Amino acid sequence: MQVFLRSGDRRVRMMLQDWLESYITAAFAGVTLEDGVDIHTAKVMDSYGFDEGERHRAVGCQRRNWQYVDPQLLRDRAWVLPFLDAKGFRFYLPVMMLDIIDNEHSSELSETLFYGLTIAPDGSFKGSPFDELFNRSQRAAIIRFLKFLRYNRGWNADDDAGKLLARLMQK
Repeated sequence: MQVFLRSGDRRVRMMLQDWLESYITAAFAGVTLEDGVDIHTAKVMDSYGFDEGERHRAVGCQRRNWQYVDPQLLRDRAWVLPFLDAKGFRFYLPVMMLDIIDNEHSSELSETLFYGLTIAPDGSFKGSPFDELFNRSQRAAIIRFLKFLRYNRGWNADDDAGKLLARLMQK
């Protein structure tokens, strides 16, 4: 079911926002980092291996449940998101989407997210087939997130999020 609301009624917008957050949470339930690159290791990579503090944090970082990842951890390291591999990006993606929904104007994650979430012409994402990395409900959650930004938050069809939405809708 697709819902596009342009109502000025704050309750309706909040209901839609709550629904989308629940949808994203359910779609990414059970996603773990596996052997993917964590946010601390990404920062170590960005520092050419010289950030010992981040290297130590990487040892004990959350790898099993993305819901325990503090969005501030990602906001503070937004510039290193391109260093994440496909599994790392999949693990942190729901945290980023939920943070953008809740803190659109104060979160620095949107610019980095859409820079990093690019799908190659062959359908791959960071060297992995996009359709294999993200299951059907996860892909639907991503599309619904992008539609929410486009139709309920007034994001432009020509910006990175709009272009990604158009690309995903072609599939």
